[in-house]
Amino acid sequence: MVYPTKSPAISIIIPIYNCEKYLDTCLESLFNQSLRDLEYIFIDDCSTDNSYSRLHEILLRYPSKSHQVKVIKMAENIGISSVRNYGLKIATGDYIGWVDADDWIDLKMFETLYNKAQEDEADIVWCDFYNVYTDRYQYVNQDIKEDSFSCIKAMLNSDMFGGMCNKLYRRNLFSKFDINFPTNLNMCEDLRVNVQLFHLVSKLSYAKIAGYYYVKYKNDSLSTSQTKLDKINIEWIENVKFIVEFVSEKYPKIKKIDLDKFKLEPKKNLLVHGRSLNSYKKWKEIFSESNYSIYYSDYPVYYKFLGFCIANNMFFFVRIWIALKYKLYGR
Repeated sequence: MVYPTKSPAISIIIPIYNCEKYLDTCLESLFNQSLRDLEYIFIDDCSTDNSYSRLHEILLRYPSKSHQVKVIKMAENIGISSVRNYGLKIATGDYIGWVDADDWIDLKMFETLYNKAQEDEADIVWCDFYNVYTDRYQYVNQDIKEDSFSCIKAMLNSDMFGGMCNKLYRRNLFSKFDINFPTNLNMCEDLRVNVQLFHLVSKLSYAKIAGYYYVKYKNDSLSTSQTKLDKINIEWIENVKFIVEFVSEKYPKIKKIDLDKFKLEPKKNLLVHGRSLNSYKKWKEIFSESNYSIYYSDYPVYYKFLGFCIANNMFFFVRIWIALKYKLYGR
């Protein structure tokens, strides 16, 4: 698309991968935004379902938006980090917004975030959101103090969402600070970038609107599939290593216990979904210095007990645990 006089207010980047059944709802919320000065960038990362053809079918319903839309189909699957970088490369808006193609947004979300950014001269603005389950919506308050330390600590503690989708970013931040999403590290890549940006920017603002609807019941998303398998995700671990090192250097006031509890996350699937002694031994080995912190986490008491047994080589109890899992759930 060509804007003859000025850049659009916001470029919205929408990565697409195997989400055809969610696209109708997502696009309806995008194309009916109260803020009209938008650029839409759809990037299909070689979906194996009908997402790409379904996208074009839906776009035909909105001919008045065609001049605002860019559609890219990647020649090969490159992963979410590289998709995000490609979107940034071709975006022309003053600000950047992100929407996952299997979620949807409030019709006033981007107008509210943009107005807040203009009013406060903010580099990043964020808002509340809903977790969407099959039987309910869960309101998630994101009213965090508007300074880098508070926000980064809250992201590490999961009190603040570390993803991109409930936030608006001044586009030039990424080039100004030479911030890119880490190539081939496609889990927790968004938190890695947010920690850097929230540290570097001058002005942060919070907008009181539940603007984003984050669908939690989907079983085919990358994040869901990665956390339901009892295997190691090296990409996740590498991003966590970077985040811990970065935060330790920039924010020595953040307590070690907070960083260690954060290290539990990329190996949590081994503890929760483990079906073999090998899985639990791997849990013990990965970030072994953080194992003690499970006692101070919000894990259910039975996982705390399991973690205690593993950390202290009490594998008799671990074998009993495995036998019970097989009895209850089979293989």
